[in-house]
Amino acid sequence: METTPFSDEEYALIKKIEEHNFQSVPALRTIELDGWIIRLSDGRTKRSNSVNFCGPGQQIASDKIAKCEAYFRGAGIPACFRNTPLMHPENCQEILGQKGYREFGHTDAMILDISAPLPSPDSRVKLEDQLSESWLEAHARIKNLTEEEKLGLKKTLQSISLPMIYASLDIGGTIAAIGQGVLSSDLVGLFDFMTDPDFKRQGLAMNVANSILQASQKKGVEIAYLQVEQKNIGAKKFWASVGFNTKLYTYSYSMRTGT
Repeated sequence: METTPFSDEEYALIKKIEEHNFQSVPALRTIELDGWIIRLSDGRTKRSNSVNFCGPGQQIASDKIAKCEAYFRGAGIPACFRNTPLMHPENCQEILGQKGYREFGHTDAMILDISAPLPSPDSRVKLEDQLSESWLEAHARIKNLTEEEKLGLKKTLQSISLPMIYASLDIGGTIAAIGQGVLSSDLVGLFDFMTDPDFKRQGLAMNVANSILQASQKKGVEIAYLQVEQKNIGAKKFWASVGFNTKLYTYSYSMRTGT
């Protein structure tokens, strides 16, 4: 977890991004527990199946960990904690380690100021504010989803309450690249960027990203963010080429060894 001290402004932005992320990757069930938020879904992603932190609490951390574990047992999935700079108490990760939890999945939250001029959008990129069957089909095809997984994805996307931008780039009748932006009044989060293997290394994903950023800028949004695993060197290089060179913070996950 990030240990660098943050300014008040940075800390406020981290909290805003975390709250935005909760809405961008919604959980089927949320439970508030004394400054902690337990998020439970269908097991598809750690972000929507983990304990998250939103503020200080009064209860003893060990007691709260036990309560969280009980909720996860009831859901039939291993308990998972998402370690962020908002983690409270500050030694919570150490307490988890003493209980047999291991840390993994270090991920950087990158930000980009989009109030400055941006590259022109690609005219081939189609932008929609509603989920279309063609976008969903392209996502399922590129990621090789089963029909059940596709239906789960559709349900999750349709449950997002924030305004959306679904971007797709068609080449010769085939959607070759897609991306997704989730908007608030001052933030856009970038998610689900992927390119068909037959169309890679043509700069299509960058064109999709630039089109979403341009559209977000026109709506008055000033900050874009995304999350990329530290071990995904290719993705980190790609997003750096788009302009995401500023790391705001790092988060990770903790689960018991062997789960």
